[in-house]
Amino acid sequence: MAVKTIKLRAYTQEEVRARFLDHMWGLVKYWDELPSRTPTERLEGLMHSTLSLLDEGTDGTDGICAFKVIPHPYENDREFHRSRGENWYTDDVDIAGSLHELVYRPRPAVSIDPPTDR
Repeated sequence: MAVKTIKLRAYTQEEVRARFLDHMWGLVKYWDELPSRTPTERLEGLMHSTLSLLDEGTDGTDGICAFKVIPHPYENDREFHRSRGENWYTDDVDIAGSLHELVYRPRPAVSIDPPTDR
């Protein structure tokens, strides 16, 4: 009897996107079908579930890993914002890992980075 050999490989970009979006559609369906929750509670639940997916993945339930969440600024962002007296983003800051834990913390009363006078 011949044994079938399966070649293992990494998922392609297209496959990762498809798996991610399939999972997201499942989350939308789940949170949409909770009639005992208010619309705001369902939206907050969807936000928490999405951030949990990015932070931790799915713990093997459908095999989706955690993701990095990294700013992707334009090449001239630093110079542009500096010239306007503003702060800028860099591409070396991964904010994932604890986003889902921060959802239910009190929100700041004022903007963290208020606009500057121009």
